[in-house]
Amino acid sequence: MKGLLIPPSSILCRAQEALQRARAAASTLTSVRKQAEIAAAAWAKEAVAAEHRERRKLAAAEREGQFAERNAGPFGDAAVLAST
Repeated sequence: MKGLLIPPSSILCRAQEALQRARAAASTLTSVRKQAEIAAAAWAKEAVAAEHRERRKLAAAEREGQFAERNAGPFGDAAVLAST
């Protein structure tokens, strides 16, 4: 599975955003402050994307769970096939 990356979680992204914002606030150097603010904005954008991914995964898991509950009879999927 070489080359597969795990996308960052929204929690990690928000933590990195906060770290960069703190770094920007603490710096006396303009260049460091600017770079930290740019990095914070990038982490914030990634956090929004991560939140969307996490919501989609949660919704898919809930749909899958509802499907499994509906088909959890003594015959499982066979009962569904027999009724169609």
